[in-house]
Amino acid sequence: SIEGSVFNFDGSSDNIDCGNNSSLNPTSQLSVSAWVNNTGAGSGSFPCIISNVSSSSNNGGFALVKNSSKWKFYLDTTGSSGWATAESNGTVVSNSWQHLCVTWDGSTVIMYLNGQAQTTTASASQIVYNADTETIIGEYAASYFQGSISNVSLYNTALTAPQVTTIYNNGTPEAVISY
Repeated sequence: SIEGSVFNFDGSSDNIDCGNNSSLNPTSQLSVSAWVNNTGAGSGSFPCIISNVSSSSNNGGFALVKNSSKWKFYLDTTGSSGWATAESNGTVVSNSWQHLCVTWDGSTVIMYLNGQAQTTTASASQIVYNADTETIIGEYAASYFQGSISNVSLYNTALTAPQVTTIYNNGTPEAVISY
């Protein structure tokens, strides 16, 4: 369901398919940003915030997911599950908004949780997409997110730490979206 600009996902079948437009496949740098409010376990191994992967092989591109009690970002450097992974230090907090942002400057993947850079980073010199890559919010490989997702942004540049902090400091979706 949709409430203003907040999308609610049931954890079993909801997703938003953004298609496979090449403008959604940044190749030299990227940043992904979203506000998330986890309200349940979801389904599958990797309940997903946003993914941009092959619809036939579940690899290539990237995925921002919940993996157990952490947030994780996977960036495929080979097109066949050669994943570079960055993860949150902090845990997933249920029933509370958390801001996630991941940047890749062409060499280093950094995850930010609530405006703070996390210590588990990854090195990656390239990102590889497959021909049938699709960008989907709320689902990856039949793993569905349960909760709310808002203010999803995909950039073809690596945001700086001050830019990530500014986005976080703008406040949770309830504070920045008028209903």
